[in-house]
Amino acid sequence: MDDNKFHIVSEVKIGTLDENLLSEWERLYKAHQRLVALQDEHEEALAAFWDAVERKFYDHGQIHGPAHGKSAQFRVSPEGEVSIEHCSCPVCQAELHGLTVAETVEEMYKSDLIPHQVIDHIRQRAKAVDSHKKMSKKLLN
Repeated sequence: MDDNKFHIVSEVKIGTLDENLLSEWERLYKAHQRLVALQDEHEEALAAFWDAVERKFYDHGQIHGPAHGKSAQFRVSPEGEVSIEHCSCPVCQAELHGLTVAETVEEMYKSDLIPHQVIDHIRQRAKAVDSHKKMSKKLLN
């Protein structure tokens, strides 16, 4: 110990691989390098693919995409069908179903999507949202 401090020894050489193990290690190392390169290539291609999907369906995502400041989450099926996730809140679902928020709340309640413990509060909020939307339409006209 040249500086009079104790050091932890983390590794000690114990030998060298024979020719067979060395050639197998080299083969595995090269295969790993190819795999890493393929993974990088795949990640880049996947990012480019999703960018293209977003560009192609941007308008649809803006009009019908999730509310509440979230970005659109596109899904592509193995058959190539593109869909977009939607928010499950009554306000967003009302727009999708062409109903008022109050009507949507009642449909969601009938389908057991809203627990009975909170339905009265949600009904009040739905009526307030519908009333606000109605007032906004009147003001615009």
